[in-house]
Amino acid sequence: LLTSPGMIFVLTSSAVASTTSAVGSPRLQSFASFLRDQHASLVHQIAAEDGGAVFEPHPWERHADDPRLGGAGCMSVLEDGDVWEKAGVGITVTGGLLTEARARAMSERGARVREGDRFAAAALSLVMHARSPLVPTFRADVRVFELHHEGEEPQRWFGGGADLTPSYLSEDDVTEFHRFWRSVCAEHECADYAAFKAWCDRYFYIPCRAGARGGGG
Repeated sequence: LLTSPGMIFVLTSSAVASTTSAVGSPRLQSFASFLRDQHASLVHQIAAEDGGAVFEPHPWERHADDPRLGGAGCMSVLEDGDVWEKAGVGITVTGGLLTEARARAMSERGARVREGDRFAAAALSLVMHARSPLVPTFRADVRVFELHHEGEEPQRWFGGGADLTPSYLSEDDVTEFHRFWRSVCAEHECADYAAFKAWCDRYFYIPCRAGARGGGG
C-alpha cells in the first residue's frame, strides 16, 4: 500500500485535503494545494531513491471545537533505509483567531494586528539524515502566513530556507549546495541570492565558534 505512489498521495494528503478549501483566501488555498502535491512528490522520490524503506504517514487534525485554532497536517517518516537513516516530510495547513499574546508579539515586530484577527497558514518542511556520515544532513522549509482584517485585502508573509549540516565538511558539497540555490534564485526576478545568503549567514552564525553552522544556508 505505501509503496504505491497513488496511495502515498491519498494517505499523506487526506487529513489536509478537507482543510485546504476551508482555510484562508483562494490564493492561500492554491498555495496549500501546491504544497500537498510537493509533499506527495517528495515522499515518492525520496523513497524511490532509498530503495529499501517506505514512508509511514502520521496524519493529524485539529477539529473546530477550539475556534481559535484549527487545521490539519501530516508528518511522513522514513526510517532505517538503505540510503536514509531517517527522513521526514511534513505539511501543515492551519487557521483560526489570533490570541492576545500572539497579536502582541506580532505588533512588537511591526505588524498591524489585533487580538481576534483571523489568520491562515500553510507550510512544508523536510529533514534528511543519511546513513553515511559522509553525506550532509539537509533541512528545508517554505511557508506562508496570511492575516485578515475585516473589509481589507489579506496581509501575507512568505518565508523559508534551506541549510546543509555535514558531519565531515566537504568544500565540494558546500559549493554545489550554494551553486544550486544561486541558480534557483537567478530564475526568479524577485529572488536576491546575495540578500538571502546574508540573512542565513546571520541566522546560522554561532558566536562561540565564530562561524556559521555547517555549510550555512
